[in-house]
Amino acid sequence: MNGLVISNLVKHYPEFTLQLDCSVKEGSLTTLLGPSGCGKSTALSLITGIEAQNSGRIHLAGRDITDDPPWERNIGLVFQDYALFPNMNVGQNIAYGLKIRKVPKREIARKISMLMELMGLEGYEKRKPHELSGGEKQRAALARALAPEPDLLLLDEPLSALDAKLRIRLRGEIQRIQRELEVTTVYVTHDQEEALEISDEVIVMNRGHIEQTGTPQEIYTNPKTLFCGTFIGSSTRIPKDESTMFFRPEDVVLDPSSEQEMQLFHQAVLHRKHYRGFYYEYLFSWDQVTIHAYGDGSHPLGTSCTLGVPQKRCIILRS
Repeated sequence: MNGLVISNLVKHYPEFTLQLDCSVKEGSLTTLLGPSGCGKSTALSLITGIEAQNSGRIHLAGRDITDDPPWERNIGLVFQDYALFPNMNVGQNIAYGLKIRKVPKREIARKISMLMELMGLEGYEKRKPHELSGGEKQRAALARALAPEPDLLLLDEPLSALDAKLRIRLRGEIQRIQRELEVTTVYVTHDQEEALEISDEVIVMNRGHIEQTGTPQEIYTNPKTLFCGTFIGSSTRIPKDESTMFFRPEDVVLDPSSEQEMQLFHQAVLHRKHYRGFYYEYLFSWDQVTIHAYGDGSHPLGTSCTLGVPQKRCIILRS
């Protein structure tokens, strides 16, 4: 495999142990998703060689890079704060890594021109970082990381400092650029919506280990652990002995006409509803459990009704 392969990687810390065993396909965009403190950024430090693992191996583009120093791993990294050199203009920032590699001036100029166009930054070559908006800084940092044609691009919460509307627009641009260049990419985020939208695959992390790996659709519709199910999206969890019944709000049918192959919840009472724009989120009380459902808002609070969930959409997870 010519992408990234992490084999039995272990790093011990006083507070927890990080354990990783996963792979990233060549040319894909894979997200490391999980809450703060789960080990996502630590994983990037091990991949880049900034920190050394206690055991395990890392292969990138068909070669073992486990013992290589960071500058020999050919990895591009975009930080949360972008870390652009403040004394250099945009063009000089992009050219920095190429000059270190002693790339000819004509090739550097071509690369800068190509990346400025790709990032939508034409005419910004002479601007200093303080003259750029947050979105422009993000794109300039991305161009600098891509200039040396890395075997792997790592993005560490690259949109966390931006406002909501700009984050939505720029994650689409990151996806477009990644698809166009076909660079193998690992994207770190705690934002579930972000991960589901842009990823080819998602690696869900929790407390230093991997909970599940799969496509966004697999992670959302068929979680393998209770953590995955509850961390991503809205859901209902109903304890059953030593397990938990799990289903999504969109799977709930209000007053189903047919009881065939349905898990039924009789006399559920609507105690709260939230307007979400083109739909309402309903919260029903049933046997001391809150059941989440979607509707058109026509049901008044206090309504008692039967809720049904197709049996095939009721997932049993270990508690």
